[in-house]
Amino acid sequence: MNTNFIAIIALFMTTNHSIQGLIGTHINEVSNAILIQDESFTSTKLYKINEEKVFLGKSYNSTFITTNKEDLVEEIAISLMEIIDKSFYERMVEVYGVPSLMLGPDKSTVDMIRDRTNATESAQFTGNLEDYKFEDKPLYILWEKDHYSIKVVLGMETDTFHSTQIKFSNKNFLTFKK
Repeated sequence: MNTNFIAIIALFMTTNHSIQGLIGTHINEVSNAILIQDESFTSTKLYKINEEKVFLGKSYNSTFITTNKEDLVEEIAISLMEIIDKSFYERMVEVYGVPSLMLGPDKSTVDMIRDRTNATESAQFTGNLEDYKFEDKPLYILWEKDHYSIKVVLGMETDTFHSTQIKFSNKNFLTFKK
């Protein structure tokens, strides 16, 4: 096998797997993290890294990190400025395995309220969630791993901003259950 090919694979894997490796580390070990919110009520702090990075071939500009009262990383969140497609989802499955849960709105119970005030628009959905497949365009995808979880929140085609938020969290930090 060509050594250049092996080096490219190694670089690809280390770049993409470094996110969950930060969970549990002290914030002082994270380069370029800037404190943006100190929430004394919940004993958490929010940090931001303004740096272009790549996750599974998709670039993102900011990383948000939440720490606990001991300043240990509990959650890392990134936003991709697009709604992920099937090929990106399949890359995630290759790396992290089949997701534990995929949910979307029960189409028979969804109500949407739009508020267009002060030159802004917001939408609120109420209804139940049900099991989805990727082809059904879920809103939430969850991977439960041994020591961390991955939560993917997909934007909707009707949203003003088409984005996907991906959160890597300590297993006990804000778990999402159906």
